[in-house]
Amino acid sequence: IATTPVSAGTFVYDQTPRFSITNPDDFEENVDKGSSIYKATGNSASFTISISKLKKGAKLENAADYYAESLKKVAKPGTKVTIAYTKKKQLKDKTPVMEFEIRWESQSGTPIVTQAIMVFRSKKMINMAFHNWRRPIGPYLLYTLTFK
Repeated sequence: IATTPVSAGTFVYDQTPRFSITNPDDFEENVDKGSSIYKATGNSASFTISISKLKKGAKLENAADYYAESLKKVAKPGTKVTIAYTKKKQLKDKTPVMEFEIRWESQSGTPIVTQAIMVFRSKKMINMAFHNWRRPIGPYLLYTLTFK
């Protein structure tokens, strides 16, 4: 998938687990974050960060399945939520992550490509994603995630 270059800013999370991540600085933070701790929107994508309690028995290998289930709640009724790929990778500090891409349609019928990573840390599940409705940005900025 081709990606669109963007300039970058930094988001800092000062609770447990503490982290920072580079995010597109040309995105504007949304007042309504929904269930996310951070949400920002640019001209062709939104960027979300969500954190939830890690459920007993959860496996990082199933990250895309967990995320796909959550997308089904906001997708257009009857739309197919398709996992395009999953890939186990690492952050710079060797923290394991699952990278994945999911294709689905919004409530209005707009095709969306979600590019995301999921990390398990401090008994929490951390999701970071770009939801692209035009040319995908690419997941590279997600790998700027740095734990403190």
